[in-house]
Amino acid sequence: GFLRDLAQVLPPETAVFASVGILRSARNLDFVLRAIPDCPVPEGLARRIRDGDGVGVAAELAAEIGQRPGLRLHLIPLGAEGHAAEVVARFDEARSPVRA
Repeated sequence: GFLRDLAQVLPPETAVFASVGILRSARNLDFVLRAIPDCPVPEGLARRIRDGDGVGVAAELAAEIGQRPGLRLHLIPLGAEGHAAEVVARFDEARSPVRA
């Protein structure tokens, strides 16, 4: 995939930033889809966002990014600054070594 191909071109110490927007509502999602027409949002995630679980979706994506050493998190709160700490905490937890 993209990251594997990128690793062949860039030195290993190069970080790649993955952007995650906190889309709290259908309105937020529709705005992003209009503003960035090629933005891939899988239907399952779009459904969850429309159902009000956008913060949960953002937190899960941040945790997935945290599990990949070459990626860094670029968080876009989109008016949800009050939830930014929660999303970043999930990234940090995934980044931290497992403690017994």
